[in-house]
Amino acid sequence: MKKLTRSDLTLVAVLLATGGVLRLWNLGGQSQWYDEMLATVHASFSAKYILDLCWGVEIHPPLYYYILKLLQSIQANDAFLRLPSALAGIASLPLIGFLSAKLGSAADRDGRFIGITALGLACVNPMHIWISRQVRPYALMQLLCCVGFLLLFRILETPSRKNLLRLALTNAPIILLHHLGIVLMAGQCACLLVTRAFRLTTLRLKDFCLFATLSLLSMLPTLPFLISAKWLRASPFLQTTGEPQVMWDKLPFEALQFLNFGYFSGEKLWILPVAAILLGLVWLWRNNTSRGLACLTLLAVFPILLIVLGYTGHFTPVQSLSFRHFACK
Repeated sequence: MKKLTRSDLTLVAVLLATGGVLRLWNLGGQSQWYDEMLATVHASFSAKYILDLCWGVEIHPPLYYYILKLLQSIQANDAFLRLPSALAGIASLPLIGFLSAKLGSAADRDGRFIGITALGLACVNPMHIWISRQVRPYALMQLLCCVGFLLLFRILETPSRKNLLRLALTNAPIILLHHLGIVLMAGQCACLLVTRAFRLTTLRLKDFCLFATLSLLSMLPTLPFLISAKWLRASPFLQTTGEPQVMWDKLPFEALQFLNFGYFSGEKLWILPVAAILLGLVWLWRNNTSRGLACLTLLAVFPILLIVLGYTGHFTPVQSLSFRHFACK
């Protein structure tokens, strides 16, 4: 990938400045909404209370509550508590641009146009802006997922144990922030297996097994909380029926929200991102089959798992955004 020209750098700077303003402007102007208030109140109690909460009541692992508790020990106003999400959202913007440029470099010579276009789309994406202005973990997850995707595509091209270890370490905090991290790891494993099965990567089987083992080990700290919520307490928020038709009926509505950038109305908005995704996948497949197959696998794993499990619990477009946002670029 060639270096950016002076005009490219100027445009990137303008886009990043715009993205920064949209995520930081009047950050504490609106009062917290219900989920933000719950997180803030719970984090104000003792460390033991947070553990008991996540074991006996909550469905999420405790890491984000401890991050909030640390922030509250410094400053407790809304703007400051939202600042990590805003900074994580801003930091993810150049990563989205760089990842898109890397994916597009197969046919776009150096991928600069695609990278800058993706950066511009991400800067003004309403859902990305929204998660970057909340006392919620999704912007932090988005940032870590971008780092993980960069490592994943590097592994597909030039496999190394060092990068596999880096990817496993990047996944670990995501799992401690949200159980969705387990689905993310499943997608990465599926991506590595599928590309290896089609002989589109030189990744050795024993190295894949190493990554799978490290991924399972990274789940250990959060596994007790998942077992408690899913099986011991049978929380309706994590309910599965084993009947694929249940999620098959629910998925179209949730997918429309995701493709409508989180809006419930304006349903025809979905046409543009769907067309962009399909055209992008076809274009990428024709120019680099390995990258195209990897993107298709990552995009498909999440809904396929939900359908197979018959998932009927809590599910919103924001949760899929955390690791599928790049697909709309």
